[in-house]
Amino acid sequence: MKRRTLIITTGIVLVALCGCLVVSGFIAFRVLNDPSIRSGLERVTSDFSDMIDLQQKVLKAYPAQEVQVNIRNGRILNVSLVNSAYNQLSSSQQRAKAQEIARFVKDNYGGMGKVDAIYITFVEQQQSTIFNTNRFWTYTFDPKTLQP
Repeated sequence: MKRRTLIITTGIVLVALCGCLVVSGFIAFRVLNDPSIRSGLERVTSDFSDMIDLQQKVLKAYPAQEVQVNIRNGRILNVSLVNSAYNQLSSSQQRAKAQEIARFVKDNYGGMGKVDAIYITFVEQQQSTIFNTNRFWTYTFDPKTLQP
């Protein structure tokens, strides 16, 4: 009797799992074929691809230990150069370099039409076994007023 109960229970579980897979597959098919959802996913993928492309271009043109690119509030493009030689520049030289980088960003970012501000941040990171310190110099630019 126990063996038969085990077989029936196993069968019910398998049917339930198969049913869940079929339902999940159907929902995924419907969701991914919905034009509004598909266009939203394509937009997100495109934005992410644009940011990766920009990160690689900035890193190649302006060497740093690391370049970070992110969007804040959907309208502010922030580019951070971590532990670059630009940290050692005077304040006026650093501002001029930040403006040069902002122009480069404006010319090379595919999603520039949605951006209201460009932040260029120079980051100095120092790490030790006891603590980490970070220093930041951030410069803000309006893409509409950046001249070539």
